[in-house]
Amino acid sequence: MAKREKQVVGLDEAQYEGIPRLGHLFWFEGGPVDQTWDEARSILEKHGFNPKLLPTQHARRVFRRALKAAVVEISRDTATRAIVRTAAETTEYIRRQVTLETVTEKKRAEQLTYRRQMAATFDKETEELAFEFDKGFPEDEFKRIYARWEDRYRGKINVKTVLGMACNVSRTWNSVPVRRHGGVWFAPEPFAEEVKRMKLVFGDFGHGCKFYTHPVIDTPKWRKDAAELVDRELQIEIKHMENDLKKLTETAQNSEEV
Repeated sequence: MAKREKQVVGLDEAQYEGIPRLGHLFWFEGGPVDQTWDEARSILEKHGFNPKLLPTQHARRVFRRALKAAVVEISRDTATRAIVRTAAETTEYIRRQVTLETVTEKKRAEQLTYRRQMAATFDKETEELAFEFDKGFPEDEFKRIYARWEDRYRGKINVKTVLGMACNVSRTWNSVPVRRHGGVWFAPEPFAEEVKRMKLVFGDFGHGCKFYTHPVIDTPKWRKDAAELVDRELQIEIKHMENDLKKLTETAQNSEEV
């Protein structure tokens, strides 16, 4: 019988208000989001973050992403690999070419052959798009697929953008990685309010987007509990912080005992 893995989902901080803390552990995960770009910016602004943290959705970026996604989809079930390359880019236009790579076995060797299938030219000034299809390419099907991806990228934000935004913001918290390969970070207590607000942001995105937190309490018991979740890197970082926080901690603990 396979062992079930227990998911760590963070703690409810309401019961720990008023207790001295060194900071927070935090980690997050994404899911399929359903907000438009304007709705996503409104969520950030609602919780006190600059909406400009999200990149501007330029038409040329939509073109690049939609073209790549459409090419991958239409060639998914074929024996060839579609390669999208920039054939030319000037101040006036971008021209992308789609080439098919076919592997042919030839007596103990493999031979690669390449054949151009189509090209797409994006006019930077008018933002108009023109396709050129070679014979045999499923033109109508590709146009339908491209239009679907274009609508998706133009209208809806994607989860990679949300996660990238969270990573960029968390770097401003003087956060340090808890694990060697990332995944869990520690943010010092001065950034506690921003950590909490980012949790609210993820809550508004919903659809599987979750931001977890775990307070690192400045008491012997909680240091032990936190140590069970962290690697040596965080323990060293806490040691470095203890000298600066020692006086504040002793004052807070004395107040609790009175």
